[in-house]
Amino acid sequence: MSNLAANLTALQLHLAFWDYNNDSIITPVEIYRGFRDLGFCIPFSLGGLLINLFFSYPTTLGHSWLPDPLFRIYTDTIHKAKHGSDTGVYSSEGNLRLVLFDEVFDKMDSTGTKNDSEANENSPLGTKGQE
Repeated sequence: MSNLAANLTALQLHLAFWDYNNDSIITPVEIYRGFRDLGFCIPFSLGGLLINLFFSYPTTLGHSWLPDPLFRIYTDTIHKAKHGSDTGVYSSEGNLRLVLFDEVFDKMDSTGTKNDSEANENSPLGTKGQE
C-alpha cells in the first residue's frame, strides 16, 4: 500500500475506482466511464450521473458554500455525503466498521451457509454462472 493510500479512509479507497486521474475529484464523465467499464449499458450509465447530482453539494461544502456547477464529487470530504438510508458500515469520518459490514452480509445469507456457492445458486444474489 502506498503512503497516499495509507492516509485515505476506507470510504475514500472505495471511491478510488471512479477517480480515473487520481486528483481526488470525481467528475460526471468519470462516473459514466466507470459504469461503462463495469459493463453497464449506456442508459444505466447515464442514470448513474444522478450520483453526482446528489453527492456533489455535500462534498463541495468542504471547499465552498456555493454548489459546484460541474457537479464534481470531492473525495477528501466524501464523509459529508453520508445519508440516513446508508447501511452504516462507514463511520461519519469514512472509516469501515467491519462488524457492521459483516452483519449486512449475514442478513443477506438466507441459507445460513456463509457464502456456500452451491447453496446460494438459486437465490437472487447467488453466484451461479460467475465462477
